[in-house]
Parts: sequence; structure tokens; C-alpha cells
Amino acid sequence: MVDRDDLIEFLNRTLKDLNVQLDGELKDDTSLLQSGLLDSMATLNLVGWIEEATGASLDLMTIEITKEWDTIGDILEFCNTSRQRR
Repeated sequence: MVDRDDLIEFLNRTLKDLNVQLDGELKDDTSLLQSGLLDSMATLNLVGWIEEATGASLDLMTIEITKEWDTIGDILEFCNTSRQRR
């Protein structure tokens, strides 16, 4: 199971590296991708983080990242669903 706090810590570090200022804290429904909060490089880093967290290689051709990973809630659902499929 992917830990929510670990994901938020990763995202906060990533946003800090991007010099992104948030209005408040990240919430489970905060748009990360469709809002442009994460850029393409940060999204690739997120792919690596998810692969490490789930222990599975991802086929990016089969995933609609901007829809399936737009929020923390979406990412957690994806990770936990992909673990159940293995």
C-alpha cells in the first residue's frame, strides 16, 4: 500500500524544487497535472516515485496520466489498484 504521507512529502519537495507557492496545503482533491502545478519533468519524477512505491514498471502508453493521476486521491487509488492486480 502506498503511504499518503510519503506521497505528500514527495510532492511538497517537488513543488519546492519548482519554486511553486501553494495557497495552503495539498489536499486529496488538489489538481496537480491539469492545473499545471506539476510540469513535465516533475511528472516524470512522479512516474519514478510511483514505480518505486509500487514495485512495478509502468507502461505509460496504457495510462492517461493527466486523468488518472491528477490528484493525490487519484494517485493513491491508481497505486493501490495496480498493487491488487499483481
